[in-house]
Amino acid sequence: MNVLILSHNPDLPEKELIKALSSRFNVYTAGELPEDSRGKEHLSLYLPLGRLDFRPTKHLINWSRRMGITFEVALCFNARFLLSAIFCKKLKVVRKVITYRGTLGGVSLLDPSAWFTFRSSALDKIICNCQAVATSLAQHGISEKKLEIIYKGHKSDWYQKNETFEGTADFVSALNFRFSKGLFRLFGLFRDLPDFSVGIFGKVPAWARLQAPKNVKFFGFLKEPWRFYQNFKGFILLSSKEGVPKAVIEAIFKKLPVVSTSVGGLREVFSNDAIFFIDDLKNRDELAELFKKIKCGESQLKDITEKALFQASLRLSFDDYVARVINLISNS
Repeated sequence: MNVLILSHNPDLPEKELIKALSSRFNVYTAGELPEDSRGKEHLSLYLPLGRLDFRPTKHLINWSRRMGITFEVALCFNARFLLSAIFCKKLKVVRKVITYRGTLGGVSLLDPSAWFTFRSSALDKIICNCQAVATSLAQHGISEKKLEIIYKGHKSDWYQKNETFEGTADFVSALNFRFSKGLFRLFGLFRDLPDFSVGIFGKVPAWARLQAPKNVKFFGFLKEPWRFYQNFKGFILLSSKEGVPKAVIEAIFKKLPVVSTSVGGLREVFSNDAIFFIDDLKNRDELAELFKKIKCGESQLKDITEKALFQASLRLSFDDYVARVINLISNS
């Protein structure tokens, strides 16, 4: 079976999934992937700025014709490549199209290109990384028949690397700037809790950084920031629009206590005694007490982090992830 994978800078689980799929199918890749994740043939394909960009489609069709093959399945890890896969199907270069969805919302009429692509009759399946994402898509009018819930898998031995880091802070967070990621909530929280500090890995524009209190520090964008997590006491996520946030999972595998909004599918994976879920940011006194316990490294934190790690290993199994994606592709 010929499988086309469209991706751009895949994360670690996606890279390992591509390798696993390559041992089962004839995998061809297009997009921007590291050399060790490329399939039998690879087409370097720029990621279009907008989804309604037809140039990647033209490159894919010409590439397919040069090789003299068609694809039974196209698997899109990036929604911006989805339109290209859909047109490739209509032009009989691809027989089935599967895409991945890892966040809530974003497919309303406020985003016309996503509204069109996710509702297209040419789109066969959407892999949702948790029930919350599937529910969100269904609420936006996506047919439930298209939705397949598959949790993204991880392996604990991926996260063994520890590296020193010059930046210092009590807590850490990882986010690229979007309003829904909770950056300004984080600013407000630490402005009211000056005895604690947080460092942020990710792309944050200068105008946003100017609004931060002094105890919020910016470390810039780094690949695999979890390599430095052992330098911090805990991880904080205040996002309002997620599925199962990869940054949270990475922190858990690094055995950091996690403080998070109960966004997306986190409660599907973790119990209340494995993550410090906060649904109300208004009670600053309670949050100050929680932060103090984490900063001081109280003894019960070890039990909490071990429980979170056990639940992540059990419910986010990489082997199960691979098996379910293989089954989905095989039955498409």
